[in-house]
Amino acid sequence: MRVSIILIALSISTAAFAGQTQIAPAYAVIEVTINQPISSETAKVGDRFTTICSATDGTGFPASTVFTGIVTSVIRASGEIPGQVGVAFTDATLPNGSLVNIDGRLTSMNEHDVMRNAQTGFLESRVERRNERSKFIGCSLGTLIGVFNGSVMRGGLIDGSMAWLAEVEVCADNTRHCVVTKDTRFGIVLVRDAAFSNAQND
Repeated sequence: MRVSIILIALSISTAAFAGQTQIAPAYAVIEVTINQPISSETAKVGDRFTTICSATDGTGFPASTVFTGIVTSVIRASGEIPGQVGVAFTDATLPNGSLVNIDGRLTSMNEHDVMRNAQTGFLESRVERRNERSKFIGCSLGTLIGVFNGSVMRGGLIDGSMAWLAEVEVCADNTRHCVVTKDTRFGIVLVRDAAFSNAQND
């Protein structure tokens, strides 16, 4: 009898936890890798692509959550204009199939763009970057995630070194099409809170 009561209590506790609502707060950063390549030579506005988070992070999104992105702008490289691809992230598909609407922007994982919140433990966008709309941008050193204001570009390279380029003056010799290869790592910044049911225990 005692064993049955304990089992029932555990079942109720587990069910309650399974239905718990998670809140991923605005400006939290989710680290993902991309499933398809993107190039400023061939991309078109409206193209969709997917990314996946490889591990559960502090935001509550479980490992293997798939985040859908959409191409919002494309500029082909020409002269002193680097190739550029703007993207946004619209939804997340949890491992149990649940769909969560999100409003996400692109960020590099460079320490100039993101930091770990000492209180919550998860990554978040630095305050000075929160109003920026970073893009994929091509340059002679590779593709960076950052901003271009018409004369200089700044951002973090995505070649694996995560090197930071600070206010690089643009000339025809250092502009290229941007190329984002499959499995490239970067971050998604949530523009507003995202609420979803805990899927790890469903």
